[in-house]
Amino acid sequence: MDDTEQLLTIGVFARRVGLAPSALRFYDDCGLLRPARVDAVTGYRRYGAGQAPRAVKLRQLRAAGLPLVDAAVVLDGPEDAARDVLRAHLERTRRTADEARTVVEELLREASGAPEDRGIRARARVGGAELASAVRQVAPAAATGATREEFPVLGCVLLELVDGEVRWVATDRYRLAVRVLRPDGFEGGPRRVLIAADTARSLAEWAVRQVTVDIECAGEAAGVRLRSRADRREVPEGAGQGRSGGEGPGVFPDYRLMLEGRRRGGIG
Repeated sequence: MDDTEQLLTIGVFARRVGLAPSALRFYDDCGLLRPARVDAVTGYRRYGAGQAPRAVKLRQLRAAGLPLVDAAVVLDGPEDAARDVLRAHLERTRRTADEARTVVEELLREASGAPEDRGIRARARVGGAELASAVRQVAPAAATGATREEFPVLGCVLLELVDGEVRWVATDRYRLAVRVLRPDGFEGGPRRVLIAADTARSLAEWAVRQVTVDIECAGEAAGVRLRSRADRREVPEGAGQGRSGGEGPGVFPDYRLMLEGRRRGGIG
């Protein structure tokens, strides 16, 4: 990078290339899009303006459904290997088109009276990479060992659909991690679901391979369903150590009060 090149904050760079800051952090973790500079003290990322074309191309590849491994080949591999990857992906897309059409037609037929759709009270659509990155960032704050045994609720990650946002929260009462995603689409809510940290991590492993994920929370019954095209993952009521405010692990701490207390205490 030229030392005179303009460096941009992660927020400015994200808006310029059409990616969420959480996606940029994730692509940094994956080694696909490293920041031009990372502040050794604050950890703040800075990007060079010249990195924008690569970021845009990466966004386009992911929007087209390419897995991360294939996107890396297209970005950094030999030209002939990149062509082979793109041709293979195009063929897979064509093969799955009829299957996807069948699924959508079935969903449309069921929309007027399917019990599973009638029960949905909150729904949001987020990027698969963004969802996976958010879970991976908060899950380490969940309790483990003896603390989790004594307070099972602290071994959970809270998924909250509220105020047009998707929030992932974890705390062991000493650490607190909160990540907020602003979905492409949102309806219903508010809903709160507790998911065991290990279960949340497995959902992240699945989500990272998806371009977009629909998060659906039911009404009175706790649970969450993650859907992407013809594939889906479900955490039903009682799975993953229960749900907030109900039977099972107990009541999840009010993270808003914890955040307020940190602000009053001068902790940024």
